[in-house]
Amino acid sequence: MVVFFVAPLLPALLFAFGGPSFLTDAGQLDSLSQLATSEGQSFMYKNLHFSYITYLTIGYGGIGSTGALARMLAGLEVYLSVILGGLFLYALVKRSEL
Repeated sequence: MVVFFVAPLLPALLFAFGGPSFLTDAGQLDSLSQLATSEGQSFMYKNLHFSYITYLTIGYGGIGSTGALARMLAGLEVYLSVILGGLFLYALVKRSEL
């Protein structure tokens, strides 16, 4: 279960700091020092929100990926969550058969 909380963090960091290829509608940060500002924290929160919403396949549609690698990474996040969810359910079923 920890994977479901940790896995979206890396893509969120790429969305926030990855440059034009990882651009989302949430905006990006130029440096770590921007995290000290309220605008920088807002950008980081929005990118975390986008990553978790994408990972959980909810997709509210308020924020979208605009960069080429951001679109690919968002698709990979969805694929990863489906695979990990299936493995988690498989483990629960196997455990209950014992």
